[in-house]
Amino acid sequence: MDDDLDLYEIIAKGFIDHCKDKLGWEDLSNDVIMDVGCGEDGFCCKTILEIFPDVGTIICIDSNPRVASNFKLRTTTKIECVIADIEKRESIRDYEAEITKVISTNAFHQLMEKEEAFRNVYRLLKPGGEAAVLFAIESSLYEWLTELLKNPTWEEAYQCHYVEDMYQTGFGTAQYKEMVEKIGFQVIESSEKQRVSSFSSDQDCKELLYDMCGEKFKLPPELLEEFKEECYQVLLKLNPRDAKGKPCYRATELSLLLVKPKEGADSETKENLAI
Repeated sequence: MDDDLDLYEIIAKGFIDHCKDKLGWEDLSNDVIMDVGCGEDGFCCKTILEIFPDVGTIICIDSNPRVASNFKLRTTTKIECVIADIEKRESIRDYEAEITKVISTNAFHQLMEKEEAFRNVYRLLKPGGEAAVLFAIESSLYEWLTELLKNPTWEEAYQCHYVEDMYQTGFGTAQYKEMVEKIGFQVIESSEKQRVSSFSSDQDCKELLYDMCGEKFKLPPELLEEFKEECYQVLLKLNPRDAKGKPCYRATELSLLLVKPKEGADSETKENLAI
């Protein structure tokens, strides 16, 4: 892993830069941007502020109340933090047709009702508004968790709900493109990218795997080292080391850059969104 930047921060920075170039973002002083699934660190929000310090308003939403209450970027009046669920229209209804840009990274793969989430994004946007969504459609970390939970000890200790078929087998770029076009979006980009995320060392791998999942397991202290070791061994079993011999995991990410058409937006909304 990068010694200075969190992986998700690296992804957010790269994606915002890509949106800036691909969608021609320049002056955002009149924009109202919504960051969906902002997370406690708000990497997308932070990057937008760095690149566009004169941005109008950024509304950060997350369904986790702890994330919203502890949000780390409440340093400017430009930022509004809201507890809301993009899958539940009632939680974001007040913002419908008020948003000029929706941005989201590393959040949509966690949603059970992805089509409804994209419908709500469409509802949020003003005609001509843009949505930029980056999420995993396949991840070896999900396979890793699935394998880990085959151990009855770890399965019993797991405190979260395990989602069956999180990445919807057989549902890829073409299917998502068809989904959002049916809703009414114009697709500017729908592209897949394979990402290999490497750990700096084997020990780093053990510690970071535990950092990623440890709070989801209720374990007695005497089992922690055994758990860390098995996390590490399962990852190695499922993922060949990278070209430099370092432990890693792999994911396939989908980038969707979308526009809500200016013409006929009202009629399309009524027809395709069943308002």
